[in-house]
Amino acid sequence: MPSSSNITVPYVSAIINSLSPTSALDIGIGMGKFGFLFRESCEWATIMLEGKITHVSKEHWHSRLDGIEVCSKYITPLQEYLYDKIHIGYAQEVAANLHDYDLIHMGDVIEHIEKSDAQKLLDILFQKARLGVLVITPVGEYHQEGVEGNPYEEHQSVWSPADFHRFPFVWSRKVGKSQWIIFISRKRYWLSDPIRNGGTQVHHMKINARKQRIKNICNLLVGEKGLNYMIRIKRYCEGWRGNR
Repeated sequence: MPSSSNITVPYVSAIINSLSPTSALDIGIGMGKFGFLFRESCEWATIMLEGKITHVSKEHWHSRLDGIEVCSKYITPLQEYLYDKIHIGYAQEVAANLHDYDLIHMGDVIEHIEKSDAQKLLDILFQKARLGVLVITPVGEYHQEGVEGNPYEEHQSVWSPADFHRFPFVWSRKVGKSQWIIFISRKRYWLSDPIRNGGTQVHHMKINARKQRIKNICNLLVGEKGLNYMIRIKRYCEGWRGNR
């Protein structure tokens, strides 16, 4: 069955770890790549916190993961094991009737939907996502016809971070010049970047302490107004767009 580039896997995994969701909705589950990343990040993290270095069967999983897939022939026992419930149908129709989730993921899906319909879908998903909506889409126009007899694999639209600026906060990364990773939310989160911000928790604590010292020095030199201006520039460069 069709799959997508693995270049975004470290980012998706890092974002899941940063947000620590207990529930998620995966739209366009395909091979189930996000399902593996979600279960590994969330279930293993819980095991480590509880001090249990052991296998945990599905009956003892702590998090909920549902999926939406328009092509029923993609569903195998593999996906059925990873996901608690899989809904077959159009995301625009199915999502409106589902419960809220911490995180909603659309991996290489939005470009398969006409832009006006996709914008309406984003509005629905944003209202149902407590933490935010994670979107992965190709950079620029990428022509693709139907795959394996599935007409829904055809690309219908082209997206960039600018298409999401109507949402309160938008975090974006261009990965390998081929993929956009875009996260929209109601507030700004500290999202781990596996390329730029590697390291342990202790490492991040040291970084935060150094940032605070720099902030205090800048406040003395340029004042609060100048400091706020510098912070806005820094956040823009880190990938965040939206209200300040």
